[in-house]
Amino acid sequence: MYKINKKEYYKYTSFQNEKIIHILEKIEINKLGTVLILSKDEKLLGVITDGDIRKSILKSRSLNILASDVMNRAFIFSHDIKSNDINNYFINHKHLRLLPIVDKNLKLTELYGYARI
Repeated sequence: MYKINKKEYYKYTSFQNEKIIHILEKIEINKLGTVLILSKDEKLLGVITDGDIRKSILKSRSLNILASDVMNRAFIFSHDIKSNDINNYFINHKHLRLLPIVDKNLKLTELYGYARI
């Protein structure tokens, strides 16, 4: 588990109007298989994994699909978390690769990653 520097958030986030081909590029860069999807005012809307994209491509046979059409709107996040509880999130949610911490307006305040070996 590691805290992601705010200067690196661009590797882990994208906007709802991006095509999934651009999301795949970010997944390749960040190596976690997950990208958080934001609205144009940077509100956290959902998450897309490499598996979500794979299923979408197999279904539609297209890379021109928008992130908003593929993203999972039921995702795990936290509003406030103590540093010693972060590990528990990753332990209790074995599929979790990114843990976004958001404010009351769902704006990203912190981001934690977990690379499973």
